[in-house]
Amino acid sequence: MKSKLNILIWVVFTVLMQGVICASSFSYPFVFKDSSNKKITLNQKPVQVVSLVPSITEIIFKLGAQDSLKGITYHTTNPWDASQKSVVGGFFQPSIEAIDALSPDVIFCSSIHSQVISHFRNSESILVDLKTGSVQDGLETIILLGKIFEKEKQALKIVADIRKDIDLIARKMASANVDKKRVIRLMGRQSIMTPGRDSFQSELIALSGGVPPDFGTGDVVPVSKEDWFKFNPQVIYGCGKDSEAADKFFSLPVWKDVDAVKNSQIFYFPCDLTCRAATHTGDFVKWLSSCIYAKEFGKHESDLTLNRVVSTSPIDAGMDYVQTAAIKESLIHDFVNRSLVINLNRPMKVVSTLEGFKEGITTVGNHYIPPQSWQLNHDQGLDSMKKEILNVLGLRNERSAFLFTGADMNNLSVQTEKFKDLEVKVFATAGVDSNAMRVSKDIGGYYEPGTINIIVMVNYRLTQRAMTRAIIAATEGKTAALLDLDIRSSYGDGRYRATGTGTDNVIVVEGDGKARLDNAHSKVSMDNTHNKASLDNTHSKTNLDNYHNKVSLDNAGGHTKLGELIGRCVYKAVTEAIKKQNGITIDNNIFWRLEKRGITIYSMVGDKQECDCKRPVSDIVADVEALLLDVRFKGFMEMALSLSDDYEKGLIKDLTLFETMCMDVARLIAGKEIQKMKPIITRNDVPTVIAKAINALFNGVYYRSIL
Repeated sequence: MKSKLNILIWVVFTVLMQGVICASSFSYPFVFKDSSNKKITLNQKPVQVVSLVPSITEIIFKLGAQDSLKGITYHTTNPWDASQKSVVGGFFQPSIEAIDALSPDVIFCSSIHSQVISHFRNSESILVDLKTGSVQDGLETIILLGKIFEKEKQALKIVADIRKDIDLIARKMASANVDKKRVIRLMGRQSIMTPGRDSFQSELIALSGGVPPDFGTGDVVPVSKEDWFKFNPQVIYGCGKDSEAADKFFSLPVWKDVDAVKNSQIFYFPCDLTCRAATHTGDFVKWLSSCIYAKEFGKHESDLTLNRVVSTSPIDAGMDYVQTAAIKESLIHDFVNRSLVINLNRPMKVVSTLEGFKEGITTVGNHYIPPQSWQLNHDQGLDSMKKEILNVLGLRNERSAFLFTGADMNNLSVQTEKFKDLEVKVFATAGVDSNAMRVSKDIGGYYEPGTINIIVMVNYRLTQRAMTRAIIAATEGKTAALLDLDIRSSYGDGRYRATGTGTDNVIVVEGDGKARLDNAHSKVSMDNTHNKASLDNTHSKTNLDNYHNKVSLDNAGGHTKLGELIGRCVYKAVTEAIKKQNGITIDNNIFWRLEKRGITIYSMVGDKQECDCKRPVSDIVADVEALLLDVRFKGFMEMALSLSDDYEKGLIKDLTLFETMCMDVARLIAGKEIQKMKPIITRNDVPTVIAKAINALFNGVYYRSIL
């Protein structure tokens, strides 16, 4: 009898083989059945697609078929080019008008979209319902979408990679020879709930080597105190605001008296991973498994292969004193790590915010630690982790200066800024989804690998003074990027704008190089033309037309050309790195900006709001969301967000004029006179200005429905 895991692997293999067979003979018209058992005929590849289902949208992007994708819901924020797509509302109640405006040839929907289905049933738009309610569903859907968008090879690779990840964990579990642990997915707010035994989330626990509970069937089932205590979970995990249930219950009798709570084995993951059976299934299985069995997987006895570098991809560092530069991919405890490795052609000084001043450095770099290794490295500590990584890369600690990050080195940004002979190169990785914070407001209390890491290199030699001053220029450039992107602190529901993350680091390399200074706007102090010169101020004149000796720059302040170039270069690098890592750009939609402040339109009203509206709350919310698709009301809300920041800081004292504007907006929506605003929204933890703006939208919708 095959185990459930082996059966799944066999199913994946079968799907792969079917895909290979079909791929060689596939052509339009294409006929298939969707999840509702409806026969679908496509006569050609869709080119005007609206996807209302986040998991389907994710697959389309991963396939590289996003050019055909014209409309999405606001639940999709990654990858970065999702910000270039039209938003048609939310998953639960998308705007029919917004969908209609895109003239879609295909609409990917769910059974929950009854109004959309009813409206487009007899139209030229083809409705397709594809469920990913199990891992097998997800794999089959990837293959199917690969055919639909003529991306079969890409689909086969995605499925093969998922199969490889699942198989890796199965083999590691066998190698580690551990007793399986009891694992529960935490859900609920006012009560403890969990997925049923037939849910794909229970399947993911099993694939990760855990033992899921059996409290019934269904997407979500309640958990009694008796069931909880009897199951006695050894590991608990959740996503998003599942932590609210933990905060509420895990200090109470029975709920706190289980192994996972007593041993602090509670983990939280991105909801995009826990709640979808799509392209990241393999990634989540590896991450969850490595949290469950961190101690076991951290031992070399459970390694399937030797720690080693498996590939090297050269990159252009653009500095004469750089011998080689490359991204090196390695296997450490069987998980893929990636390192930026820059070898210098002579020993140099560096200043590192992680290690301080170091001399005799021949290699600088930045190392990506994948999520599945975070818990392993947390248990072993920074020094042991660093030693292990440098050993794999064949480097000596005393000759190396490295930074460590959870941002993928595949998302590295390399930027250059020049002024005449002066050149600055910046290498940056950045992630801000879970660790962004505002200095002076947020409280720190732990260490983890750096989230925004920056390496600065200059084609001149820098004095120690210039090196340390360069850190300030780099930091200011980084913070300017975060402010311009409206990155919010991950703490306090995003009430404050972030100035960095809690674990940012910078390396500045001493540098070297000969330069001709025709006019560097600098004052140069020289003993003779064969000695080193010190540039005290890069705004002063020089008549060095043919000076070729090494020059040490002594100042990287904001008023100097060097400081200007460093700040500008870091700004560009951090902006691009965040775009690559988190999909965040200045074009992110208004729903995303609200969500980063802990606000959704659904959360603003209760089931019995103050206005005593006759319509269902869900309909009113849908109308308000539809308003935010209108550029006028979107602009109004964007203005409120900016105003709110200054009001919260005390820079704005009086809101009388803004309140008048809110009334005007409500009247515009209602299409009639309004004498008095109703206090419709029920949340009291939303910043004042934002609350007034959202309340104006709700009032407009409310009065519009009154005859």
